[in-house]
Amino acid sequence: MKVNSLQERLNELEKRREELEQKKREKSANAEEIELYKYIEEVCGVRGIQSVLIEEAVPLIEQEANRILQNLTNNHLALNIETRRQQQNEKVVESLDIYISDASGAVRDYNTFSGGERFRMDFALRVAICKLLTAQHGFGPKMLVIDEGFGSQDKEGLDAMLEAINVVKDDFEKVFIVTHLDKLHEQFETKIFVSKDAASGSRFEVEFN
Repeated sequence: MKVNSLQERLNELEKRREELEQKKREKSANAEEIELYKYIEEVCGVRGIQSVLIEEAVPLIEQEANRILQNLTNNHLALNIETRRQQQNEKVVESLDIYISDASGAVRDYNTFSGGERFRMDFALRVAICKLLTAQHGFGPKMLVIDEGFGSQDKEGLDAMLEAINVVKDDFEKVFIVTHLDKLHEQFETKIFVSKDAASGSRFEVEFN
């Protein structure tokens, strides 16, 4: 009887040992799976692939935007894009900050510049981003559309904008300018005039130089 009882006890202990080993294997597998998910979370998070892509794109955007902006402002304005910021506790965090410097090299707040200057900054940055995005897809930008914005420009700024459009126009198949300024009409070979009649509604007329 004692032999049978001891054998049963040994069998029970052996079974529990196997169950314990199985639990250890499951725990190890779960730990590996948790680490994998943590890695995927990190890679797909703001400090992973996104951060790498941004880090690679920012210098290209900055370079192209400054090239356009220098043509627009006679080298009086420049922008710098930073992707990291140091907090008051000296901790460095991910960010996306754009700093604008004037002719003296002083960095100023965006809102301290005139409306015309802000328009030129926006134009340069948007065209640079557009060119980068289309280049990443393996083809050039097809169309550039500027809807108004010229009213905020003085004569010097307007001349610079027209010069900038001439600089970038070869990068686009079509350039559309929407404006109410009559003095701009003569700058373009093809013009579409849109008018509105109370009886017949809107109509358009195409004119070629």
